[in-house]
Order: sequence, then C-alpha cells, then structure tokens
Amino acid sequence: MLVPPVNTERRAALADVAITVLADRGLKGLTHRAVDAAAGEPVGTTSRYFRTREALLQGVAEQCAGRLAGQLDNAASIDIGTLSMEDLLDRLTLLVDQAITTNRARTLAMMELFLEGTRSAEVRPLLAAALDTVLPVLRALLEASGLRPTNRDVVRLYSTINGVVLTLLTHSAQALGLSAEATTGQFVRDTLAAELASVAS
Repeated sequence: MLVPPVNTERRAALADVAITVLADRGLKGLTHRAVDAAAGEPVGTTSRYFRTREALLQGVAEQCAGRLAGQLDNAASIDIGTLSMEDLLDRLTLLVDQAITTNRARTLAMMELFLEGTRSAEVRPLLAAALDTVLPVLRALLEASGLRPTNRDVVRLYSTINGVVLTLLTHSAQALGLSAEATTGQFVRDTLAAELASVAS
C-alpha cells in the first residue's frame, strides 16, 4: 500500500499554530487536540502530521530554528567581508527586537522548550538539533563581516543574544532603568557590540 506524500505546507502551518499554542499555554497545554482547535481543523488532523507528542515537539523545535535561520536572510550565502560591522550590528539588533515583538510567540515557545530540556531527555536532542541549525548562520554573519570566529565566539554570541532576549521578555524597561524604546534599542546594540569586540578580526 502506497503512503500518500506529506503535505509540507499544511504540516508547516500546523507547526506554526503549535508554536502559538505552546507560547500561550506552556508545554502542558500543547496537545494535538489543542492545535486542531486553534487551527480550526477537525480533531485528528494534527496527529496525522505529527503522530506522537515527541514528533509534535520536534516539529515545533524544527520550525522555530528554521524560521530563525530564514529570518537572517540566508546568511550562509553572504560573501565573506561584504558586511560592515554597523551592518552586522543592525541585523543582530533587529533580530533581538523582532524576537521580543513580532516573533514573540516563537521566542516564548523556544524558551518553554529550553526549560523542559533541563528535565526531559526527550526534548534535549531537539534543542541540540535546533542549535545545529542556528550556529552556522551566526558564524556566516560574523565571517561576512570580516571576522574569524572560533566555535567559542559563535556560542558566546548565541548565548548573549538569548540572554538579552530573556531579560527583555521577563523584565520591563522601567525595571531595567531603560525609560524609552530608543534606550532599549541602544542597550541591545551596546551589549552586542561589546560581545563582537572580543571576536578576532
């Protein structure tokens, strides 16, 4: 018996809905039925594309990583030395801003997975796979700016970005002593600039 081909567009759409459900309800609230309801699909639709809970979590992790990599403008294809440091800072600052605004749901979903990964051996490999997608993109951006990053440099930049995003998601600008949106943007830019200054050129 032939198995019909997977509708990749519908699968991706369901993964996007699952991201929103995870962001809104946490891991306990992420079920196949919850995704069906949020997507306006008949019961059983999500389970056709993601047979198990592990498959659903994997779909979310892969979708988050893929969306993030795509958001960085296919950085792997950028030629070495074609970005100025200002261009690089602009891109990374925009990445952080979008992570806490337009892509907030995706960011919260990943944070949920990060926390679950500290408790679940099932989730940990999914995060490792997502990391393998994102780190090469960050390396390509650094190299496009004429830098020669080590593996440690790339991981430090990734960690710095995640730390800044988590801080801004969980603390108000007022609590951080940042009274205006422009000040918040400058805080992000200054933090990233300090991190990039440590990367060998």
